[in-house]
Amino acid sequence: LTLRLLSQEDVIKCDGLNMQKTLEDMEIFFSLETKGEVIFPSKTILRWGDIKSEETKGRINCMPAYVGGSIDMPGIKWIGSAPLNPLKYNIPRASAVTILNDPDKLTPVAIMDGTLISAMRTGAVTGIGAKYLARNDSEVVGLIGAGVQNKTQLMALNEVLTNLKKVIIYDINKQKVHAWAEEMSKKLKLKIETRIIING
Repeated sequence: LTLRLLSQEDVIKCDGLNMQKTLEDMEIFFSLETKGEVIFPSKTILRWGDIKSEETKGRINCMPAYVGGSIDMPGIKWIGSAPLNPLKYNIPRASAVTILNDPDKLTPVAIMDGTLISAMRTGAVTGIGAKYLARNDSEVVGLIGAGVQNKTQLMALNEVLTNLKKVIIYDINKQKVHAWAEEMSKKLKLKIETRIIING
């Protein structure tokens, strides 16, 4: 049996940062789901207390699925979400592992970093929604929160909104929002304005 272990760097080498491809893959997924070829059980949530405790202690989600059709692959995402990670440890809030299994033998065939995959998928879902529901002449996008998910959401929006000219990013952290804007404006060649949200 061959079991592949893929780091985030390996995922990137496999085109993991290609948003156009991710959008195409997610459209295939939604098409298969519409045809009843996706098994998507409810996620199991591991938490240390009630829902309110997630704000400090976090949670781990266990998310199995099977995607049929030409993909024909069962797998699972195990994703931890610790809201205090950025403040306490200077690491991202969420980190994930994805496991894929052979569709016939059901043996594991790949264990890979799922953090980037999860972020790209989330961004692509927003992009697909905008592709079919946003105005064709949309030129300005507003985003709240200068974090990882809005990076991939903007990557997707930039692919599908062909008239996009300006982005406004809002956050409560001045340093963070300016760093986010600088990074994404260089990456996507977009004009990005920042806004600071004042609490209270």
